[in-house]
Amino acid sequence: MRKKTIVKITAFLLTMSFLVVGAGCGQKGGNTDAPVNNENKTEQKTEDVKTETVPAKEEVTMAEKAKLLAAAEYPAQVLRPSPNDWSEAAQAQNELWRKSREHEGLVDYSKEMETFCNLFADAIADRVDEGNTIYSPVNIYMALAMLAEITDGKTQDEILATLGTDEATFSQVARSIFFSNFSDDGVVTSKIANSLWLRNNFPYKLDKLEELKDKYFASSFSGEMGSHEYNAMIQNWLNENTGNLLQDAASEIEFDPSTVLALASTIYFKAPWLEEFSKDATYKQTFHGKSGDKEADFLHSQKSGTVYSGDGYTAYRKDFNEGGSMMFVLPNEGTTVSELFKSKKYETLLFGRIYSGEENSMFHAKRGDVRFSVPKFDVEDSFELIDALKDMGIKSVMSGGTSDFTPISDAEGIYLDSAVHAARVKIDEEGCEAAAFTVMMMKNTAFMQPEIIDFTVDRPFIFVVCDSNDVPTFVGVVNDIK
Repeated sequence: MRKKTIVKITAFLLTMSFLVVGAGCGQKGGNTDAPVNNENKTEQKTEDVKTETVPAKEEVTMAEKAKLLAAAEYPAQVLRPSPNDWSEAAQAQNELWRKSREHEGLVDYSKEMETFCNLFADAIADRVDEGNTIYSPVNIYMALAMLAEITDGKTQDEILATLGTDEATFSQVARSIFFSNFSDDGVVTSKIANSLWLRNNFPYKLDKLEELKDKYFASSFSGEMGSHEYNAMIQNWLNENTGNLLQDAASEIEFDPSTVLALASTIYFKAPWLEEFSKDATYKQTFHGKSGDKEADFLHSQKSGTVYSGDGYTAYRKDFNEGGSMMFVLPNEGTTVSELFKSKKYETLLFGRIYSGEENSMFHAKRGDVRFSVPKFDVEDSFELIDALKDMGIKSVMSGGTSDFTPISDAEGIYLDSAVHAARVKIDEEGCEAAAFTVMMMKNTAFMQPEIIDFTVDRPFIFVVCDSNDVPTFVGVVNDIK
């Protein structure tokens, strides 16, 4: 039996922030069956109320040499009225805004995410000893759900076991995660985006692309793997869907010429605090880091609140405007953050248990006047997921002899070659901004990689410029470069 472990605070920050935004973790939605498509309209009229909406976004490629096979249209959402506007029109718009956030058929996915988070944290436990470790469980989960959609047989079974779900329910769980993490109402921005990147002239099943567009809002593209244009396309797509927070990591994403298929998933989150920190209360303090002391700008507040304590830690939760929160967990003196990450002693604070009042011997909640201080931070990380996925039980997809990609292509020998994850989180007086992406690259065993021949002109050489008939028009001997 695989031993569970808790999720590191940075993972929890993202998870708690993302899971509660939108429809809310573990809560079923209202009476809207499908996403609202705005069709580039900027106004709706309901009786006498003029209601602004965020236009639906169509995924449009900027590269001329690639083909857009399926364009996703993301949900439109009514803009939230000012909380200080108590007029009749504002209250009517507020009702429309509330309804635009509701979707039928959403399920509680906290158990599935708990299974996955524990497995993933266990798989990367040794990594936390090396330095900052930042990741988004929701983003990785969605990328794996997409991978499950284009695989079958044992390959799919291994992925679904890791996701804590089965073939009958995983699409519904993924849909619930998508809508629970969707907010674009002018106050909170929280979006998941998905895409597939296909090799031109390779056999794919186009009906699967349409299915992924409908179920995951996934756009599909076809182009020349390894070309500058196709590399620029995916890099731009990643930047556009992560608020340009991960430009350095995105610039490292390139298609190998032997890549036959890739999938990408992103998540972007930006929300103000329910109660902002005063800038007048920001001042320098010392942060005692693992590598030494460092002066940093610390945010400060003092208000009535709750501090949670358990075996080896204390924790404090700061709420975002319109749902969601950020939990800060501090190891007690004598306990390292690595030990706390691996111990799962604060696991009872996760997945909404504190909202349910499930206080027990594992933690204690104490209310009082809390003087809270935390450094401003901007932390980023990127790493390869392949070893972690193997540790979690996803193995057959790594070999062309055992993988099954028949839902997307009848070509044999397709296998997962790489899976890169990047994430960034930053906070200041106003709120939190965070983003992550996961890119998975598939190759094909039958594809023959062209031989690479190096030709480097780094010593004296001759050049010849020819006309259209290959007649020399310029000839030179270069012994030195000026």
